[in-house]
Amino acid sequence: MAGKKSSPGWLHWVQRGFRQVQRWWWRHADDWPLSALRRYCKALFVLLLWLLTALCLFRLIQCLLPDTLLASLTEGVTGVSKEAIALLGSLLTALIGFGLQQWKGQEEEERRREEEVQQALSEIREFATLLPKDPSEGARRYREYLRRSGVWQKAQVRYALSEAWEKTPAEFRRFVAIVEHLPEARNIGREEAIQALRWAYESLDEEWQTEAAEALRGFGLPVLGWERREWQAIVGIWPEVRLEASPPTPMDRELIWGIRILGLKGNPLGSEKAESQPLLAKTIVAPSWWEKAYHLRNEIFITLPGGGRTTLALYLAREALRQRTGFPIYWRVDTKESASGSLLDQLMPVVAVILVRYIALRPQGLTNAPPLQRKSIVRLLFHYLSEDPLTSLRRAGLPSVGEGLTVEKIVQSYAPTLSYERLSDWEIYDLLRQSVPAGFPCLWILADVQGESDEKIAQNFYGLIQTLQRFGVIVRVFLGSPSPMDLEAFGEVSLWTADDLRQMLRQRLQILSGDETLDAWCDLREWHGPPAEERLIRAANSSPARLVRLGNEVLRCIGRTGRRLSPEDMDEILGGSP
Repeated sequence: MAGKKSSPGWLHWVQRGFRQVQRWWWRHADDWPLSALRRYCKALFVLLLWLLTALCLFRLIQCLLPDTLLASLTEGVTGVSKEAIALLGSLLTALIGFGLQQWKGQEEEERRREEEVQQALSEIREFATLLPKDPSEGARRYREYLRRSGVWQKAQVRYALSEAWEKTPAEFRRFVAIVEHLPEARNIGREEAIQALRWAYESLDEEWQTEAAEALRGFGLPVLGWERREWQAIVGIWPEVRLEASPPTPMDRELIWGIRILGLKGNPLGSEKAESQPLLAKTIVAPSWWEKAYHLRNEIFITLPGGGRTTLALYLAREALRQRTGFPIYWRVDTKESASGSLLDQLMPVVAVILVRYIALRPQGLTNAPPLQRKSIVRLLFHYLSEDPLTSLRRAGLPSVGEGLTVEKIVQSYAPTLSYERLSDWEIYDLLRQSVPAGFPCLWILADVQGESDEKIAQNFYGLIQTLQRFGVIVRVFLGSPSPMDLEAFGEVSLWTADDLRQMLRQRLQILSGDETLDAWCDLREWHGPPAEERLIRAANSSPARLVRLGNEVLRCIGRTGRRLSPEDMDEILGGSP
């Protein structure tokens, strides 16, 4: 038993010593005198091999044709004839000449391969220098080297490449192993993989950030920064939609003083328009009727003006991107435009621009799509962009390396086969059905109709919904009307309840002030009647925008008076007694 236990250790040391000798040989095989000794030994071996072959061939002929090779010397005595000796000499000369010719050819081939090996080793030395300076480009080169054949598969070159790669950070090596599906990825644990992917997202360029974000999504861990960039790519074509972290417009002096008097970090109410609310992602509150918007069916939602239409449309766009339930097309439509002209003609250029912005940010949306979807996307871009698609993609930030180059090749390959004749409505509907980026099952059209809608506008959108539904395109339309019940025949009347507004107000207060109610803003020693929060909610009358506007007036009142709120102040703001 003891002998059996010691055997693996002995074999391990023998194997380790053999590998060290092998590595030493790879490093010094091309140095003099080893290189000369190797060539002479090879030449001597080839010469001996051909001599032995010639002798064996002669002996074979001698055995098969004995009478031909033997001649009488004297009576009763025979020996090898002169002809046989001449034949042997000719045979040896021919074989040796042929052997030398083959050896020379092998030497030339070997010299060519040695030059290729040296060139590969030179590239690897440059690669080792590049890695610490530009790891993103280094990762692309490493991926290319792994896919090369020929001398790049020789042990000497593979060892040099591995030696250079081993000097990079462990997170870097793990990340490349994961996204390139290398064999060593099987030995990476979940926590190590997540750490490597997050490192890559923070340290590498956009191409690798895309790969890291997609891999993290596979672990069920979305990258918030990346999701926001995708969200901005979808909704950012509209100048009035600003999702920046800083306030989009300066606050007036009274509002600033009110914030300072209360000791707040910022304005918890923000703008009454969702599209200019910098804290929109944090302050979104889903009212009870929002659950209907998640159903995969076409729907028209009708609210009061200021009833949360834009908030819901932007929120659904973000959730569709996060959950990959559909590729969102956020479409802001003016009521005057929707009442006249073809809605389809207004929609298609919007789809084209959003696809350009998304593909520029995430090229895999096109490169990983099936061939039919790729062709449909390219066809849609050529038909509805005002300039060449490649120009638009580059202007939108398409990477000039990696997947970005693949996108350019795809667009260029389909361009000659496309017809530029005007499309019929049915061709457009089918084009919409197929123009879906990779990773999404279908398109989601989110039509945010600005202004007050009437029956004619509702009828136009209802017709568009019914048609697109047949082609598998999900459409959700958000209309505002001072009399929502008049449009009930076309969709779902959706109003905010007092509980919905209360939840919205309290969530905004907690983000920047930590207060749960408006009581912290009031002078409770002099307070009488209903709480300020309840009075504000009642006055908002089912309108989130009005709630925000009245809340900002409360802050301005505090800034103007230099003290906390009193019941008389509320009477003045709300225009009457409780």
